Amino acid sequence: MDISHTLAPRSDQLNNDDVVASPVTVTVTEVKPGPDDQPVHIHTEEYPGRPFKPSLTARRVIAAAWGTDTTQWVGKRMTLYSDPTVTWAGQQVGGIRISHMSDLEQPMKLRLTETRNKRKEHTIQPLSEEPQFEPITADQWNELLAAGNAAGLDPAQVGALAADVLQHDLRGPQDIPANQYDNIMTNIQQPQGEQA
Repeated sequence: MDISHTLAPRSDQLNNDDVVASPVTVTVTEVKPGPDDQPVHIHTEEYPGRPFKPSLTARRVIAAAWGTDTTQWVGKRMTLYSDPTVTWAGQQVGGIRISHMSDLEQPMKLRLTETRNKRKEHTIQPLSEEPQFEPITADQWNELLAAGNAAGLDPAQVGALAADVLQHDLRGPQDIPANQYDNIMTNIQQPQGEQA
């Protein structure tokens, strides 16, 4: 039995695996209600059909920055990253946190409850302007990840390889120019150790 199909992250939502390689910046297109355990579904331009379902901590951050009226979130942007210290049922499982948000004039500091007896300070930085180039699409990023998986690379290694090809650090797929997609794909598909 081939279990490769069981290793992919859930395709119906944005997952920690999507941001573990490097942070990603997303643009809100719509916010819909969800079930009690995930009551807010934030749809984004970059991940169509795969909403970000923020944790309680992330929802408190967003509400503090943008207010509680979700219609006012549309068109705004935030940078998501993987925090390996996020716990669930007492275990460190990792999760998505927010590092930058648009529509902030200065850094925003919040002390939020992490567990019953512990509060943690969160600093959210203002999000700078969009890059002046056309970035790859979400579909192209998923194709790079699929090619990396076929070559035995995890998402973090694909991000590192792309950064190496571009010769600069990446916050996420939005920092990869569309005109470099073919170059990065070629490097991913080459046998390891033979990258150009």
